[in-house]
Amino acid sequence: MNDGIPMRFTSQCRQCSKKYAINDLSIPIVGKEPRQRIVELVSLFTAHLQERHPEELQQVAMAVQDIYGLEVLKRFAHEDPVLLNAMNHVRRAFHRTMLGPQASDAYIQDRVARLSLSVEDQAKVLELCKSLRDYLIEAPQKPEAVSQT
Repeated sequence: MNDGIPMRFTSQCRQCSKKYAINDLSIPIVGKEPRQRIVELVSLFTAHLQERHPEELQQVAMAVQDIYGLEVLKRFAHEDPVLLNAMNHVRRAFHRTMLGPQASDAYIQDRVARLSLSVEDQAKVLELCKSLRDYLIEAPQKPEAVSQT
């Protein structure tokens, strides 16, 4: 709210740039649950996708099917490695779409440099931070060198 006046925000379609003025969701409306207001927005945007970008809505439907299937399958223990691999593939794809901004190597290096560590300790901390980032975002792992003895 701005000086007692409810604010409006804009939502914009990423495909065609159509803009929608949205009332401030933080302001309660008597008789409406906060979740209901979001459901109404989803319905509005779904109608837009249906009308203007049906291929995008089809992709949404396929993603929902994948997540639904994964959620059902997760409730069972499985031995089949092909099924486990397929489940992990869906989970990783969903994980990638949900990731926010990621720390670049340069960003990590800058933050570690601010710690005023010795060159050796800085290298160790830098490597640790990068490997933790890669683990958390599930970055593809580089194959480890196999020693030949």
